Amino acid sequence: MQNAGMARHRISSVLRNASAWASMLPRAEWNRRYGMGLWGVLWEILKAVGPHAAPHVARAMKERRAADKAEQRVQAVAHNIAEGIATLEERLAAAETLSAAAEERAAAAEEKLSLAQAQMAERWAAIRKWMLAILIWTAVLTAIVIYVLVRRR
Repeated sequence: MQNAGMARHRISSVLRNASAWASMLPRAEWNRRYGMGLWGVLWEILKAVGPHAAPHVARAMKERRAADKAEQRVQAVAHNIAEGIATLEERLAAAETLSAAAEERAAAAEEKLSLAQAQMAERWAAIRKWMLAILIWTAVLTAIVIYVLVRRR
């Protein structure tokens, strides 16, 4: 990108300064050095067109640079958005992993709770049986005590 920028700068400076270069060499020396061959004709065309084309070329270069900068900004924004989406996807994956682990722990806790409830139900059934047995035993002893007391009188 730097080399292209330098080449554009050189072209625009050549176009702007074509008449200045031509005035540096006297006409006779110019004709002797470059002659009026192909290069001489091209040089004359450049001298005639250069001053007129320089502002247009410079404007085109500015527009191209502005377009390149805008494209770079768009690419930077797109890159930032892509990074943000990737970060969000990573966070989502981590949250899903944590959620799965939490669900496993919740399932294990539910199993423990249902086991504890079953054990408690068994204990209450055993306690009810013992309470009934104690009640019957107490009733039998009370009946015996009453019978003995009534019989002695």
